[in-house]
Amino acid sequence: AVEVREGSEPLHLFEHPEKALYVFGPEDGSIPAALLRHCHRFIVIPTRHCLNLATAVSTVLWDRQIKRYLNGHDDGLT
Repeated sequence: AVEVREGSEPLHLFEHPEKALYVFGPEDGSIPAALLRHCHRFIVIPTRHCLNLATAVSTVLWDRQIKRYLNGHDDGLT
Protein backbone atom coordinates (compact mmCIF):
# COMPACT_ATOMS: atom_id res chain seq x y z
CA ALA A 1 0.00 0.00 0.00
CA VAL A 2 1.19 3.50 -0.78
CA GLU A 3 0.22 5.49 2.28
CA VAL A 4 1.62 7.91 4.82
CA ARG A 5 1.76 5.80 7.97
CA GLU A 6 4.25 4.87 10.65
CA GLY A 7 6.68 2.22 9.49
CA SER A 8 6.23 2.86 5.76
CA GLU A 9 9.34 2.36 3.62
CA PRO A 10 10.46 5.46 1.72
CA LEU A 11 10.02 4.98 -2.02
CA HIS A 12 13.64 5.74 -2.87
CA LEU A 13 14.78 2.80 -0.68
CA PHE A 14 11.97 0.43 -1.67
CA GLU A 15 12.82 -2.67 -3.70
CA HIS A 16 9.85 -3.45 -5.91
CA PRO A 17 8.85 -7.12 -6.01
CA GLU A 18 8.84 -8.79 -9.42
CA LYS A 19 5.08 -9.23 -9.20
CA ALA A 20 3.37 -6.45 -7.31
CA LEU A 21 -0.05 -4.98 -6.81
CA TYR A 22 -0.03 -1.40 -5.58
CA VAL A 23 -2.91 -0.06 -3.51
CA PHE A 24 -3.35 3.71 -3.45
CA GLY A 25 -5.64 5.61 -1.16
CA PRO A 26 -7.99 8.41 -2.13
CA GLU A 27 -6.71 11.97 -2.37
CA ASP A 28 -8.87 13.07 0.55
CA GLY A 29 -8.41 10.19 2.99
CA SER A 30 -6.80 6.89 3.81
CA ILE A 31 -7.02 3.36 2.53
CA PRO A 32 -9.80 1.52 4.41
CA ALA A 33 -8.63 -0.81 7.18
CA ALA A 34 -10.34 -3.78 5.49
CA LEU A 35 -7.99 -3.35 2.50
CA LEU A 36 -4.88 -2.56 4.56
CA ARG A 37 -5.17 -5.94 6.30
CA HIS A 38 -4.33 -7.58 2.96
CA CYS A 39 -1.25 -5.46 2.30
CA HIS A 40 2.16 -6.98 3.00
CA ARG A 41 4.28 -3.83 2.76
CA PHE A 42 3.76 -0.11 2.98
CA ILE A 43 5.61 2.62 1.12
CA VAL A 44 5.56 6.38 1.35
CA ILE A 45 6.59 8.94 -1.26
CA PRO A 46 8.72 11.39 0.74
CA THR A 47 7.57 14.86 -0.31
CA ARG A 48 7.00 18.18 1.40
CA HIS A 49 3.38 18.26 0.27
CA CYS A 50 0.71 15.71 -0.53
CA LEU A 51 0.54 14.45 -4.09
CA ASN A 52 -2.66 13.98 -6.02
CA LEU A 53 -3.53 10.42 -6.95
CA ALA A 54 -2.38 10.62 -10.58
CA THR A 55 1.01 12.02 -9.56
CA ALA A 56 1.45 9.40 -6.84
CA VAL A 57 0.68 6.55 -9.26
CA SER A 58 3.01 7.98 -11.91
CA THR A 59 5.80 8.46 -9.39
CA VAL A 60 5.62 4.89 -8.04
CA LEU A 61 5.45 3.33 -11.51
CA TRP A 62 8.32 5.51 -12.78
CA ASP A 63 10.39 4.48 -9.74
CA ARG A 64 9.66 0.81 -10.46
CA GLN A 65 10.60 1.19 -14.13
CA ILE A 66 13.84 3.13 -13.60
CA LYS A 67 15.03 0.69 -10.93
CA ARG A 68 14.34 -2.26 -13.26
CA TYR A 69 16.27 -0.50 -16.02
CA LEU A 70 19.23 0.35 -13.79
CA ASN A 71 19.36 -3.27 -12.59
CA GLY A 72 19.45 -4.56 -16.18
CA HIS A 73 16.02 -6.20 -16.13
CA ASP A 74 14.70 -4.46 -19.22
CA ASP A 75 15.49 -1.77 -21.77
CA GLY A 76 13.50 0.90 -19.93
CA LEU A 77 10.77 0.96 -22.55
CA THR A 78 8.38 -1.65 -21.19
